[in-house]
Amino acid sequence: MVGTFASHIKNLVKGVSEGFECKMTIVYAHFPMQVKVEGKTLVIGNFLGEKNQELQEFLVILMLR
Repeated sequence: MVGTFASHIKNLVKGVSEGFECKMTIVYAHFPMQVKVEGKTLVIGNFLGEKNQELQEFLVILMLR
């Protein structure tokens, strides 16, 4: 159990000092989604064949490319 806590602390220090990067891939099976980034908002169109668009706000700490 002590080794688990030590690993968590080590990972916390590494994440704060070096940062962490996660790459996401958008996939679909039947209905082709349309995904756009507009400022700090992710716009998802045609999600499961719906006519309306889903909007998702990003946190300030995220960097989009």
